[in-house]
Amino acid sequence: MPVLEPAQLTSLGYEPLAEDDPDYYDDSPGTAHASDGAVEVTVDAFGSLHRLWLAPSVANADPSALIVQTSSAAMTAAARSGPAGPAADEDDWSTFDRPDR
Repeated sequence: MPVLEPAQLTSLGYEPLAEDDPDYYDDSPGTAHASDGAVEVTVDAFGSLHRLWLAPSVANADPSALIVQTSSAAMTAAARSGPAGPAADEDDWSTFDRPDR
């Protein structure tokens, strides 16, 4: 099962996040698979790519639409897994103050 390593992802134009980056939350990824098993994508709720796997049958074709659809599903799964990281406490909308109109 081929898996793209970080160096390969960088060569494709994806830049991995540093662990001290405020958008890096390794505890909130979501993974999705294409229905035919040809693509597996792991992204976080912010859309940062953590892992991309392509079946050999689609690696030689243009799988871009399938990757985008699968990434969207993985991002939704990550967002639904709940807030993560230090900013989670700051997103309490019950105390949100609206300015007077």
